[in-house]
Amino acid sequence: MLTGFLILMVFELLGESLQGAFHLPVPGSVLGMFLLALVLVAAEKSAVPAVTAMLGDFNRLSHFLLSWMGLFFVPAGAGLLAERDLLARAWLPILAAVTGSTIISMLATGLVLHFFLRPQPVRIGHQARRLRP
Repeated sequence: MLTGFLILMVFELLGESLQGAFHLPVPGSVLGMFLLALVLVAAEKSAVPAVTAMLGDFNRLSHFLLSWMGLFFVPAGAGLLAERDLLARAWLPILAAVTGSTIISMLATGLVLHFFLRPQPVRIGHQARRLRP
């Protein structure tokens, strides 16, 4: 599990370094996780035993972190409680922003899934037929 944590931190540092060096408008942590996802997709197809072992270690770390994810929301909840005066004054715009962004996120996710999960045509000879989902 220590190897998985080291991999996670290396990609975090790599993303932060890229963001700082090229002054990109994307946070370094997001860049690092995007690079990690690319490497994991490529490594999944690898048959090298060392890579397979590291993937297993990273898999164990990810399950460990997911099991404690609820704890990671405690600081955000404490921050909300610390700003309860602001919440009392501006609850309507905050509620509108949260509701609107939730709806937009759900629509975007649905459209992406609809695009990627479309059935592909099956080619038989020179004809193409669409499969039913």
